[in-house]
Amino acid sequence: MKKLIVVRHSKSSWKDSSLSDFDRPLNKRGKRDGKKMSEFLSKCIKSIDLLLCSSSNRTILTSNYYKNSLQILNKGRIKVKNENILTNKSLNRICSTNIYSKFN
Repeated sequence: MKKLIVVRHSKSSWKDSSLSDFDRPLNKRGKRDGKKMSEFLSKCIKSIDLLLCSSSNRTILTSNYYKNSLQILNKGRIKVKNENILTNKSLNRICSTNIYSKFN
């Protein structure tokens, strides 16, 4: 049976107000929690078929914890052109075109 695991990015830093939402890094808690969550997940599963994440700084930094603790057969990035989080419509389109066929 195929599984879909969805993980949200770790807590981001608001320390530098000049950074856009897209460019914010992880804060101290985010770094700690990213490591903890990836270690937890790696105890449940050893490998995943595909890792997708947006191109925002905080999601890339969070995904690095998972890349270091899990065997990932394919790696991908979702390019988000604006700073708005994926809408249901765009997520549906991504799932339909890039992911859905892998779960059939």
